[in-house]
Amino acid sequence: MKKTLIAAAVMAASGVAFAASNITLYGDVDTSAVLTHDGGASDSKNVIDMQSGFLNGSRWGIKGVEELGNGYAVGFILENGFNSDDGTNGQKYSGGFSRETKLYINGGFGQIGFGRLGSLANGAQSNSILSG
Repeated sequence: MKKTLIAAAVMAASGVAFAASNITLYGDVDTSAVLTHDGGASDSKNVIDMQSGFLNGSRWGIKGVEELGNGYAVGFILENGFNSDDGTNGQKYSGGFSRETKLYINGGFGQIGFGRLGSLANGAQSNSILSG
């Protein structure tokens, strides 16, 4: 008990601070019901089916940023696609977080980052000039 109090007092006196980073879990489920009607014959069938990724594709991700001070910040984005109808990986790459994986630093100079990034005009990832 005394050792714990002493350690806490030493840390408080030395100015050690513990801060939580800004971490966000996010996602988007893109699924639809598709009605298929085959012809107008007397034996025609109407089929209603669930379709995954009808518009943009389902995805989930984790992103975070930590302020370093003096206008600098470091952050990351980990994003993966999935099929909403069966939960399987919705990307053509089989690795985890295959939609976007990015580590970056922001400052007065702009942003420098690396990882698995899309093109500037694909409209899906964070560095797209089409969606901001």
